[in-house]
Amino acid sequence: MKKVLVGAALILLLIGVIVGLPRFRPPERAASGSEGSAEPEAAAPGLPTAGAAADTIGRKRILRFWELYRQATAHRVAGRTREAAADYARALELNRRHEDVLYYLGNMHFELGEYGAAEQVWRRLVQVNPASARAHSRLGDLYMCTDLEEFLDLDAARAEFDRAHQINREDAGPPLKLGQIALLRDDLDTALGYLDAVIGSNYTSVDAHYLRSYIAWKRGDERQAEESLAQAVLYARPTELPAGTSQEGDTQTGSTPLVQTGVRCAEVLHAADLAALGDSVRLEQAEPGFRQLDRSLAEIRQRLRS
Repeated sequence: MKKVLVGAALILLLIGVIVGLPRFRPPERAASGSEGSAEPEAAAPGLPTAGAAADTIGRKRILRFWELYRQATAHRVAGRTREAAADYARALELNRRHEDVLYYLGNMHFELGEYGAAEQVWRRLVQVNPASARAHSRLGDLYMCTDLEEFLDLDAARAEFDRAHQINREDAGPPLKLGQIALLRDDLDTALGYLDAVIGSNYTSVDAHYLRSYIAWKRGDERQAEESLAQAVLYARPTELPAGTSQEGDTQTGSTPLVQTGVRCAEVLHAADLAALGDSVRLEQAEPGFRQLDRSLAEIRQRLRS
């Protein structure tokens, strides 16, 4: 009997020990249900995340870019060309595809006589935006520059102005340059066609009227020559623009950046000083200028053939 009681007591003791042991539980899966995944660790309080740090750097970069751009613009407007070029170059390091920076940096290089650098920057602008009419026009100006024999290439200039005209039909600048190129090649019919197109879209174009007058004079059509000359003189008279009005490419001297380095850049194809002709315009007053233009064109054509 004692053995039975002792055995029962041992069984009860064993059951108690087992019940008192902590239960074994398998590791829980993450809330997502994917095996092996884990909850991301929370960032330590007060420390920025990697994304926040990147945002801060990006904002500082943008602010610095616009600071440099404004400085460069102020230098350019004030005629401090070298300082403007330096700041545009620094801004370009922060934004390699900004079209205004590329355009004006090219202009500054040209004014400084750094023609290869100007060409390179304008070429980059064309790569960034193949539809940049102003980039094509600037390249055309460079290749049409009669004082820069290293770059002078009328075929290339014509191609660039053609492209600019295709992109922006409303701009009378490229057709005028195409007419001037035709004059340089002694192709008067083609030149006259372009000049008429310019006048059709911009009847106040002094250069177009003046060159049209020259062509009529050269052909012996005195009536047409005098008529076109009168129009050139009329629109050459200074007019007051509303306050704050500016035009693309304007500078403090009133000329475009491409004629401020001492190079001619086909300036013989621009109208002479017509203010001295007065109100009563007569063809004989313009004939000395036409004869000088004739000599200059003959000289340039000779250089192009050599």
